[in-house]
Amino acid sequence: MSDVLNPPALEEISEARQLISGHLPITPLYPSPALSRVAGFNVWVKYENHLPTGSFKPRGAMYQLEVLRRQGIEGVVTASTGNHGLGITFAAQALRMRAVIVIPEGTDAMKVNKLNALGAEVRTVGKDLLESCDHSREIAEREGLSFIEDGEAAGLMAGAATLTMELMEQHPNIEAVFVPVGGGNLIGSVCRAVELARPDVKVIGVQSEAAPAAFLSWEQKEWILSDLCETFAGGLATSYPGKFAYSVYVPRVDDFVLVSENDLKSAITGMLDATGFVAEGAAAAPLAACLKYPGRWKFGEACFLFTGGNLARETLADILTESQDGDG
Repeated sequence: MSDVLNPPALEEISEARQLISGHLPITPLYPSPALSRVAGFNVWVKYENHLPTGSFKPRGAMYQLEVLRRQGIEGVVTASTGNHGLGITFAAQALRMRAVIVIPEGTDAMKVNKLNALGAEVRTVGKDLLESCDHSREIAEREGLSFIEDGEAAGLMAGAATLTMELMEQHPNIEAVFVPVGGGNLIGSVCRAVELARPDVKVIGVQSEAAPAAFLSWEQKEWILSDLCETFAGGLATSYPGKFAYSVYVPRVDDFVLVSENDLKSAITGMLDATGFVAEGAAAAPLAACLKYPGRWKFGEACFLFTGGNLARETLADILTESQDGDG
């Protein structure tokens, strides 16, 4: 249960780094003059889209599954809108474990195709992630698997925290990190890493106003299950934050903002122009925040977490067409 979980200790994060190093490369951190001009401060981009599944998710998955494997567990089931499932599948294959991935209807086509290409055991059940999670629990009980819920597993957070530890080593003078927020595991991991290593670093959360549960939970200082979860950005599409993740990020996040769906789409084209890479909706959130709230943040050096690049080509085509129509 989440109420007995503790935030990962430095020793756990170090152990996660050692394990991950055998499977995943250190991701690059590069300055972006173009994004810096837009933001009004020096922007560095941490390119997690360079990892094997196209997002940061294998970090937490590798460590969480290794912890379970050591306990004698041979198979897991999880619910996902795509990237989390890809990470769990990648880790399960590396560690020779079984993994069942339950995805909600309407999951991004590129992510579904990548899951199938990886040979994932995919089941499409539920109109949203909440229903997919409920079905995953039933599968776990029926088939003797261990259920993993994103935002409710200490191993996932410890593995994800390796991202921020890498970042702070690559740029010791970084002042702030802009973090896309869905279920809260990533921002919880960032909060925990800076708490342990660089308490002066500011943590800025960004979420879609079409799926604002984690923001509302932070704002009201109570865990909230929202009726609203309609964003196209799969990495932000959750109707509630993980209760464990909530307990870690709420006391530590320095600022948290909401952006619109159109803000995210504009930022996707902006990230493509600035970096040459396709950003999925979540990865475009930091830029969307700076475009929507110009002058709000006065940093010298800050990092945008480019959390993933798994965007369906049809979605990208629509966004680029809309952008061209708007320019016209």
